[in-house]
Amino acid sequence: MSKAKIKIKGLKLYQSISILVFIVILLSVLVNSYFLTRQMGSMVSVRLGSNAQKISMTIVGNQEIKEALSKKPIDEAAINRAIGAISSATNSSIVIFDSRENIVGIFNSTNDSMLKSNPLSKISELPGNMFKSNKAETIFDDNHKPLGYVIVAFPENLSKDLSSDAVDLIQVTGIIGLAVGILGAVLLSKQIKHSLSGYEPKELAAILLERNILLDTVEEGIITVDADMDIYMLNKRAKELLSKAGLPENTDWEKKPFKTIADDTILVQVSKNNKPLDEQTININGLEVLASISPLQTAGGVNGLLITLNEKNTVQEMAKRLSGVTNYADTLRAQTHEFMNKMHVIKGLIYTNNLAELKKYISDITEDSNEDLKDINSKIHNPVLAAFLFGKKSRAQEKLVEFSLTEECNFPEEMTEKVDVHELIVIIGNLLENSFDVLQKKKDDRLVNLSIMPYEDELLIQVENNGEAISKENISKIFIKGYTTKGAGHGFGLALVKQHLDSLHGTIQIESDELNGTEFTIEIPLKEDLKND
Repeated sequence: MSKAKIKIKGLKLYQSISILVFIVILLSVLVNSYFLTRQMGSMVSVRLGSNAQKISMTIVGNQEIKEALSKKPIDEAAINRAIGAISSATNSSIVIFDSRENIVGIFNSTNDSMLKSNPLSKISELPGNMFKSNKAETIFDDNHKPLGYVIVAFPENLSKDLSSDAVDLIQVTGIIGLAVGILGAVLLSKQIKHSLSGYEPKELAAILLERNILLDTVEEGIITVDADMDIYMLNKRAKELLSKAGLPENTDWEKKPFKTIADDTILVQVSKNNKPLDEQTININGLEVLASISPLQTAGGVNGLLITLNEKNTVQEMAKRLSGVTNYADTLRAQTHEFMNKMHVIKGLIYTNNLAELKKYISDITEDSNEDLKDINSKIHNPVLAAFLFGKKSRAQEKLVEFSLTEECNFPEEMTEKVDVHELIVIIGNLLENSFDVLQKKKDDRLVNLSIMPYEDELLIQVENNGEAISKENISKIFIKGYTTKGAGHGFGLALVKQHLDSLHGTIQIESDELNGTEFTIEIPLKEDLKND
């Protein structure tokens, strides 16, 4: 079905995926931003408190500061050098007290007025604009005697700024992620659509529905398998054939190995050689079917097989009828052509009032026809086969070929019960037509002989012509379907002969040379003999 014929309303694939991705990422960004904004302040505060504590411990352990505090008077210059470097490196506010809790130095003060109050207990209670360590840390000398105290703090707005920066970063990252996600969604949807041969999913679903309806209406069974020879689709007719073969009904055959219903050796061969095979016999639980197997190819190679199935008996019966009808039609056409030619002669003799010649001509053709009919009826005691061969007589005369039955030719009436006459008509008819065609290359002396001879357990048929010999190389090929040296439209008659012989369990041999021409010898076991086997 053409893509343009399918009208599906609604959003396209890339639109649906893009909207879905946009909503998911947007919700994720909003939820994350909300919770992170609420938690970021406390997280930053905890982190700054931990940093202040670490700076305090660094100062407490600084030997230079200890020595400056132990001097009389206190060496403020040394303290300024040491604490100033630390405050500058960490961007922290540091207050140093002596042992009497008097301020010795203030570094990077954020609120000098609040730091002027003494004693230390007042500093420890400073609210609001300072975030400091939980308590003042004591500086001891080597004898564990207090030398002073230290308080480390960070500006409170630093916590807010860090929190705000982190939230802004999260939001920017979310927006970038949102844009990248939408772009990725569009690219992904286009890739998916390309893999679906340009169809939207709803369009593809509609096509698959129509395909399934179509597959279920065809007369052939259709099975598809993947590269592992596992079944992934079969139509209604295929299920009917499996049921007819005695396999369990209502079984879900999909994803089951093909070898669960029949031998998969031929399938593996087709997949390996990447060449289709036609009219392969497959036995499904005792039911013989004719299968045509074709590789399913993609750019990556063979990824499966298409198998069409027909019940062998049905196909053979149809072929037999069609071939028989074709032979009957050719026979009737030849007889009609011969009859019209004779009627034209009779009409001419009447028109010229040549009555004497008219009587002689009618007597001659009547005698010839009677002789031919008498000869055939004396040897062939089946009316259908006899009438067919009489028609082939007319066909031979039309082709300027002398066609005759040999003296030993004999088909008794009881043979009708032992061999299928319709099968014989297909076999003999195609061999005779092949001989007639071969003899067209000769200018004269065109001879075809037919011999039918019954024995106790078989029927022997010989068709010989004095035409051009068949080379040894071509003898091995002439029964291959489609092989011909006559051009397009030929190459099926002898293949059909071989097919019908196989159904009768018969054999065929060919002898051909330039001196004697070509002789086809056929041996067909009789039905009674087959039953004994």
